[in-house]
Amino acid sequence: MSLFLTICSSALVFNWRLKFIRTLNNFILIKIDETEYKSYVSKPGLVVVDYFATWCGPCNMIAPKLEEFSDQMKDVCFIKVDVDVLPSIADAESVRAMPTFKFFLNGKEVKSVVGANFEIIQQAVLANKP
Repeated sequence: MSLFLTICSSALVFNWRLKFIRTLNNFILIKIDETEYKSYVSKPGLVVVDYFATWCGPCNMIAPKLEEFSDQMKDVCFIKVDVDVLPSIADAESVRAMPTFKFFLNGKEVKSVVGANFEIIQQAVLANKP
């Protein structure tokens, strides 16, 4: 039974990621290196970075809420960083738990949230967006 759940869970994450890439305009889910990452977080305005892992239950649970919220916040850039694919970025940003959300305003980190508490993430976006 647990093998079946693991396989189904992986398939759901995979399908979600494909849907995610196709449907969102202001969410960026791509493979990047450290230089490209730095160019994204230093953009003018508010940039929200979601450091996640595909195996992380809370990451997968909050993802649909973030997707919906990002559709409403057209002036905020949302970026997802898979910590297993980009461990050097996770290390450089001192990410130790998933999900971790960091908020960059005009290139400077202004807030960090650890955990999948959507209300706190939403409040941080609304408090820091220009």
